[in-house]
Amino acid sequence: VPQLDDLSLSHCCMRRIWDGDATAVGNALATADKLTKLTLSAWEAEEGNLAKMLRGLKQSKAQLSDLFLLNFPLTISALVELKELFATTVCSNLTQFAYWWGELLDDPEEVSSALLDVLTSLSSLTKLIDLGLDVSILQYSDNAMSVLQELKWNCVTEADFRINVGEPLRLLEHLVPSGVRVLRLELAESDDDANPDYPVWEALGELVSRRVDLRHVTIAGDGWDPVGIEKFLDRLDCTLLSLGRLPDDSQATQVSDALRCWQQTHPGAAVQQLGC
Repeated sequence: VPQLDDLSLSHCCMRRIWDGDATAVGNALATADKLTKLTLSAWEAEEGNLAKMLRGLKQSKAQLSDLFLLNFPLTISALVELKELFATTVCSNLTQFAYWWGELLDDPEEVSSALLDVLTSLSSLTKLIDLGLDVSILQYSDNAMSVLQELKWNCVTEADFRINVGEPLRLLEHLVPSGVRVLRLELAESDDDANPDYPVWEALGELVSRRVDLRHVTIAGDGWDPVGIEKFLDRLDCTLLSLGRLPDDSQATQVSDALRCWQQTHPGAAVQQLGC
């Protein structure tokens, strides 16, 4: 990354950033007063020093509409800078935000607490409509449920979460904003064996019970299980259901039968199979 005295761009995408680039990127972003769309991506999952870059961005006069942070390590310092960034005018017009982190480099409990602070700050943004976030670390927090219950999202209609299966799925009821119409979940196997049988379909059923009007639902990743799918589909009234490949092919018949029955009672609905 060159030493830039003036980053006069409205759209910027920097990829393959490593630790040695952090200072130069931060200095460049501090001058990026015309920036509206920004994507930053790390070279490796443990590289990039995102905190330094966000610190530079805070100094600019940019008015971002889109901010995407990809593959940077999850650290407390980066989350603190991100929380502070959301409180500045740089993000006052933010409509799309995504943070898909790489390696976890700090204590899980402390990081999960810092991420909850970020979510609290993020939920106050009045123009945010599209949110993408890896929230799997929240399974290490003892008070995640109580904090999420207090969040007042404004106008988020599309949400994309990476989350672990089992007990962490109980967070979805309070994590998914009530105005969401398009929901994508990437499921991963949990490191926590507590209540591993809590299925994603029960978690989604709780959303429907809460009158979240889901129009498009995507279930991806290798962690999903068809247990409870029939009961959930009876209550689902969306137009598109996208499913990842079943981890156990022996369950394919159960899923196919459930989907066939659902489409018969919802003739306008479509089913999309991912990863085929």
